[in-house]
Parts: sequence; structure tokens; C-alpha cells
Amino acid sequence: MVLISTVILARLLTKSDFGVVSFAMLLIGFLDVINSAGISSALIYYQDDQRAAHSAFWLDLGLGAIMVTGTWLAAPLVGNYFDDERVVQFTRALAIVFLLDSLEDVPKTMLTRSLAFNIKFIPDFLQSIFKGIISILCAVMGFGAWSLVIGHISGALISVTTYWIIVPWRPKFEMTMQWARSIFSYGSGIVASNILSYILVNIDYLFVGYFLGATALGVYTIAFRIPDLLIVQFCSLVGKVIFPVYAKLKEDPDALNKAFLKTMNYVALITIPLGLGLMLVAEPFVLAIFTDKWSEAIPVMRAIALYALLLSLAYNATHVYKARGAISTMTYISAVRAMMLIPGLWWASSQIGTIEAVGWTHAVFALLGGGINLIVAARIMNIFVWRIFNTLRPAIIAGCFMSVTTLATLQLSYFLGPLFQLILAAIVGATSYIGILFWSQKGIFTEVLQLYRSALPTTARNS
Repeated sequence: MVLISTVILARLLTKSDFGVVSFAMLLIGFLDVINSAGISSALIYYQDDQRAAHSAFWLDLGLGAIMVTGTWLAAPLVGNYFDDERVVQFTRALAIVFLLDSLEDVPKTMLTRSLAFNIKFIPDFLQSIFKGIISILCAVMGFGAWSLVIGHISGALISVTTYWIIVPWRPKFEMTMQWARSIFSYGSGIVASNILSYILVNIDYLFVGYFLGATALGVYTIAFRIPDLLIVQFCSLVGKVIFPVYAKLKEDPDALNKAFLKTMNYVALITIPLGLGLMLVAEPFVLAIFTDKWSEAIPVMRAIALYALLLSLAYNATHVYKARGAISTMTYISAVRAMMLIPGLWWASSQIGTIEAVGWTHAVFALLGGGINLIVAARIMNIFVWRIFNTLRPAIIAGCFMSVTTLATLQLSYFLGPLFQLILAAIVGATSYIGILFWSQKGIFTEVLQLYRSALPTTARNS
């Protein structure tokens, strides 16, 4: 739903509209990392005492109120940094989201740690639906950049309302200091790591907005949005499921290692073809879906697709660190990546001065950082690095074969319009990828089919 609404809004709004709202979202996103103080992760890690939930709720709510006040006061600084007064109003309006997020954090976490994702789907889906619909309606009525802001707030309001309807838990007015200390002790490490991760993921927006302006940031945002939605957000959703599973396996290292490798295998089977395919079809994709108004996003999307692919291969490791309680390790890795990435992105945006250079810099350091992450994870879990590569090998081989057939299809169909070229390349690429996997790794399909059948309700399996 976010993908569909993004496409429609890209046709209705200007590059500057997307850019100026991205300015405001940078501060909101950064403070949101601090807002939860790692409380959600702490509640998943400490699963055995319901008293922790009551303490967590009031801590979360208090932090939310502080964040609303702090954001209101800090908004003029953001406007001055980006030299755009509109950012002040957008930032202050979006600050209300902190309070809404605080109200839903504990009910959301309770569904997550119990793996009740069939129920959690309802508020998440409604949030996406209402956010998209309201943003589009406001854009049609001429609200411009405010359409994105109003849609974001509306989606958050719908989400928190739905969570309180479907989750029967209600907070008691009690604060247990023992649990408050435990939550902050574990959560503070998560926050430190999340701050570094947020900087790593968003520092490029900060540099692009400052050095290249709102219009360039709007193009960069659209170029980033599609790989982010299809690959990075997919990994994020998998992580939300897999972390509570890993937390349950933390006392059984062999089972945890097996789950880690199995998850990596399945994720790679999806993200490698998505990343390579999107990188190859970026031109017909942008021209057919977003129109030539956004043609400047094509070379950037190629780089970000590769970045997202490389990021996805090591994404799973961070949840192992959290499950094993190795928060300091996760923080150190993020710090090393930040020391490499930040100077590189500054140089690309300030010296080269193009968003394409920023995208490719991201891709290069994703390769280096991902390699470090996987090596460290292998050492923590006492598994050989070659086992990780062996896990990725089927998807890599099939992805390379798919890339050759997709590239050939694009070259031979250059005379077709972008939409037909996109459809043909997607069909050929998907067919070749599945075909080579079936030929070389037939057991994967049998395994996935068995896994799928085991996940079905008993009545569905019997029918």
C-alpha cells in the first residue's frame, strides 16, 4: 500500500514537496529512536513478568511527552540548518507522532513477543491504508507538502486507536523500580546502537539536503523509497518476527545458529533477485511508474538497489546480537561503520556534488560493513564463515544467471515502450531465476513447500 501511494503521490506532488518533508522527517526519525529508549526490545528480552509492561508503559509515555516538547523547541534549528522556514511548521506538526507511538508501543510489543502477527497485521495494514488515502486526497485538494504530513499523522492515529481496541491489556498505575532499571539497562544499549544505525541510514539525507537542496533531496528520496520498501522494509519485517524467536532460543546456541543460517538462506532467496532485478530495470521502472519527471532518480536507484541488497545479507546478524545480549558488540560495529561511511558521504555530496555519487558511496560501504558484520556474527556463534557463504551460494548463482538474461532482454527490447520493456524483463528475469534454482537446488522448493504446509491451519492442510 505504501508503494502504491508513493507512486500516486510522486505524480501529484513536486520534487521540492518530497524534499522539504524529508527535512522534517530526519529530526522526527532521529528522536523517535531515542523516544522508545529500547523499551520494546527490553520487553521482548524480559518476557516473564507482566509487571515490566506497566513500568514500561509509563516510562514510554513520559519520554513521549518530553520528545514532543523538545521537538517543538528544536524545530527552528532544523529550519535554519536547511534554510527553509517550512520545515519548522512541518516538524512541529509531526511531533505529535511521538505521543501516539508511546501509547501503542506496549500493546504492539505484546503482540510481537507472542508472535501474534496475524492480529498485528490489522493495525499495520490500516495505518498504511489511511496514511496513503488521506495523503492522496490532500494532494488532490492542493495541500502540497502538507499532504505527506497530514497523512503520516492520520496513519499513526488510526494505528494507536486500533491497537487499543484489539489488545485487551490495560496499564496499571504502578512503577516497579527493579524493572525500570532492568529496562533502561538493556534498552540504553539498544538506543545507542539504534542511534548509530539511524545515523548510518540517514546521514546521506542530511548531507544531500544541506549541500544540494530540497529538490535534489526529493529526487533522492524517491530513488531510495522503492529499494527501501521492497528490500530493506522486508528485512525489517522479518526482523520483527525473528527477534522474539531468537530471544526464545538464546539458551540453546545450536538451535539459534541453525535458525540464523536458515533465516539468512530464505531472506537471500528473496532480496538478491529483488536487488539485482531492480538495479537492472531501474530505467524502465522509473519512466513507466513515476514518469520522466523523475528521470534523475534512475542512476541513484541503481546504486541504492545494490546498497539495499548488500544490507539485507547482514541484516539478520543484529538480531542475533540482541538475542545473545551482545549489545556492546552491535554498538561497536555500528560505530566502525559510521567512522567509514560519514566521511565518504560528506565527500560525495560536498565535493563531487551529485546524488548518484552519494548512492554509490552507500553501496561500497554497505559491502564493507556487511562483511564485517557477518564475520563478527560468525565468531560470536562459533560457526565458520564459509558456512555463511555456502548458505548464500544458491541465491547468488541464480541471481547472476537472472542478471544475464534480464540484461539481454533489456538490450533486445529497447524499441518497446518502458512499460512493456519492464514487464518483459520482469517475466524473463523471474522465470530464469526460479528455473536455475529448481535445476540446481530442487530441495529448496520441497523445503519451502513443507514449511508452508506446516504453517497452515490443520483444516487447510487436510483439505
